[in-house]
Amino acid sequence: MTARTVLVTGSGRGIGRAVVLKCLEEDCRVIGVDCDDERQQQTRQLALAAGHAESSIDLHCLDLADGQAVLAEVPRWPALQGGLFGLVNNAAIQILKSIFSYSVAELDRTWQVNMRGPLLMLQACYPFLQKARGSIVNIGSVADTGYHARYALYGGSKSFLHHASRHVARDCGFQGVRINVRSEEHTSEIQSH
Repeated sequence: MTARTVLVTGSGRGIGRAVVLKCLEEDCRVIGVDCDDERQQQTRQLALAAGHAESSIDLHCLDLADGQAVLAEVPRWPALQGGLFGLVNNAAIQILKSIFSYSVAELDRTWQVNMRGPLLMLQACYPFLQKARGSIVNIGSVADTGYHARYALYGGSKSFLHHASRHVARDCGFQGVRINVRSEEHTSEIQSH
């Protein structure tokens, strides 16, 4: 049986790293994407130390803020060519400060990574998801429904992702690809047709 392939963004630490390790435990082949190669190598070492085969881990250093690179590079990765069982859009940046303190660069980077990045990953991966009738999991946050000081930008970006996923489900579901949003507090099952 061919291993199921799962692509995880933000795989160099935190939730992304945990998802990589869990997918490996479930006998999946994992493609990890992170903008920091040193963190990626730490993920690799943890996976190997846990007894997972080197051939099950395919790590790439890619900044999701570079939209052209996402669209040009991702579809060429050999591990995707047999189909993609799952896309986990986890990568995000979290800059917490008063809304009056953000620089234009911080606003732009949050848009590029947290909002545009998952949509571009979907575009790049969609033919492979269709091939495997795969699923998309967008990692949300309780910050998209709970309101706190200094969370306007991050919480707003997660709210965008949650609501965009509902609309994307109408495009994907007709073609056999499911999409869900998962946050620390709940999973939002989005109906795909």
